Amino acid sequence: MKVFSPEVQCLLIAYTVDLILVLEELFKITLQPSLSGKISWDALQAGFEAYQRSMSLHSVHNEVRLLVEKCGRRLDKDGIRSGVDQLVKHYRQST
Repeated sequence: MKVFSPEVQCLLIAYTVDLILVLEELFKITLQPSLSGKISWDALQAGFEAYQRSMSLHSVHNEVRLLVEKCGRRLDKDGIRSGVDQLVKHYRQST
């Protein structure tokens, strides 16, 4: 099994958390009653932009760096999964 550097692990965790949070934001948009079950590119774009403007985007990446630094070593697969789960739960509650 290939072991990735802490820098690559940071990116993997950050991008995974970003993807999950963006997909959840987009899903919430699709559930809006005003859209009557129809979604447009403009509505999806608004979801992307809302996440991009949010503090979550920048905070996630900072917290990932701290997580990997705190371990002081490469994380194993369970550590990566735990980090992703922890961050998603935290930012899911803050939105």
